[in-house]
Amino acid sequence: VIGDAFFPDVDFNHWQLAEQKQHIAANGMAYRDLVFIRKN
Repeated sequence: VIGDAFFPDVDFNHWQLAEQKQHIAANGMAYRDLVFIRKN
């Protein structure tokens, strides 16, 4: 899985979310917070 290669601590679902981050690129911090919330 490509996600594992670049983000070993992130599962494939989180990688898919990262792939779609351009939808909220104007809110980079909100995206980062969302990833942290989903991981925790």
